[in-house]
Amino acid sequence: MDVSTCALDGHCGAMVAPPLKHPEGSPGRDPDGFPGKVANAACPVWLIEMSDDQMIESGWAAKV
Repeated sequence: MDVSTCALDGHCGAMVAPPLKHPEGSPGRDPDGFPGKVANAACPVWLIEMSDDQMIESGWAAKV
């Protein structure tokens, strides 16, 4: 998608921005530290693992 010749502002610009490539490339993803962040929680934490979740490995809740 080449949008270099049109003015994009407001809602329209926000909607078409995600597929655009940043000229300097995207930085590497920083590790988020999960599950360490909740491992020592002082209050009860209810973790729900979905059986068809494509975004996270199966069985992750058992490792927390």
